[in-house]
Amino acid sequence: LQAWLLRPLLTRASRIIAVSAFEADVFARRLRLPLSAFTIIPSGVDLPAGPPEPPDPGPPLILSIGRVESYKGFQRVIEALPALNRVHPGTRLRIAGSGPYEGELRKLAERLGVADRLEIEEVPHDRRDEMAALLRRSWVVAILSEYESQGLALQEAMALGRPLVVSDSGVIDEFRDHGNLRSEDADADADAIAATILELLDAPLASPPALPTWDRCAATLLQTYEETLAERR
Repeated sequence: LQAWLLRPLLTRASRIIAVSAFEADVFARRLRLPLSAFTIIPSGVDLPAGPPEPPDPGPPLILSIGRVESYKGFQRVIEALPALNRVHPGTRLRIAGSGPYEGELRKLAERLGVADRLEIEEVPHDRRDEMAALLRRSWVVAILSEYESQGLALQEAMALGRPLVVSDSGVIDEFRDHGNLRSEDADADADAIAATILELLDAPLASPPALPTWDRCAATLLQTYEETLAERR
């Protein structure tokens, strides 16, 4: 409904900017607009990139990032924790976020006997150094959201060379060539997710890919505005 209410405005636009090819495709289909109407300008990644570093020694830390909602798939990682602890005792899960689904996640961890292995705490958006340090300490980053228009958390993890397990949906097609990325189907069970994480725990670190910066994002936006104004003149 929201998309169709916006359609009269979007059809009059000279350009429609999307943050990913996935998002452009979704709205082109929903609004019955040609893909040629869309310009793709990815958002930037502002965490410091560099050669991948080994995580902290000790029991593995699995990291998930995002607002704590049911569609983000944090429950699927919690369900894999018992199997992970059977192979690597002491494996922990840190969810960096906050939201209304936190209570349900804690209840699930209690039922599975892994409540002492779960931590849920948000990292404020302005503490980029803190998020970078948390990513560097993690052994594997698990992002099993049902839908992501771009996946900034995914890109930030890649910028620091972290191994990733993600849902086979959304923007995954744009990052399939990353060496330390594995995808899981929406119906993958806890054992399958645990097996993928265990594989990544033993995988060699891959070099971070080249990712867009915010300066490049801003420059491309400015260029798009200038070209559009010139065309209208």
